[in-house]
Amino acid sequence: MAKEELLVKLRRIRELRLKAESADLRARASALSKVEARLEQARCAALESIEGTRHLHELGELGELRLAYRRIADEMDRQVKEKSKVVVRSRKLADAARDACAQIKRQKDAARDRVAEAEAENFFGWKRSVQE
Repeated sequence: MAKEELLVKLRRIRELRLKAESADLRARASALSKVEARLEQARCAALESIEGTRHLHELGELGELRLAYRRIADEMDRQVKEKSKVVVRSRKLADAARDACAQIKRQKDAARDRVAEAEAENFFGWKRSVQE
C-alpha cells in the first residue's frame, strides 16, 4: 500500500514538473518569436532607410539594433533548445511514473481477480458437495 501511495505521489510530482517545464518552454518560445519579429522589423526598417536617402543616417543605428536582436535571438534559441531537452526528459519521467502506477494497478486487479476466482471455485465446490 505504501509503495502504491508513493508511486501516486511521484506520478503527481512528475506531472506537475512536466506541466511547469512545458509552460516555461512555451513562454521562452513566445519570447523568442517576439524577438525574431522585432529583428524582422529592424531588417525592414533598414531596407526602407537604404531606399530613401533621407534616412541613411539611421542605417548604422539600425545595423547595431539588428546585431543586438540577433545576439538576443541566438541566446534565446539556445535556451529554448535546452528547455526542450528538459521537457522531453520530464515527459519520459512522467510517462515512466504513469506506467509504474498502471502496473501496480494491474497487479492489484489481478490479485483481486485471483481471490474472487478462488472464492467462486470454493463456493461452487461447496455447493456441489452439499447437493450430492
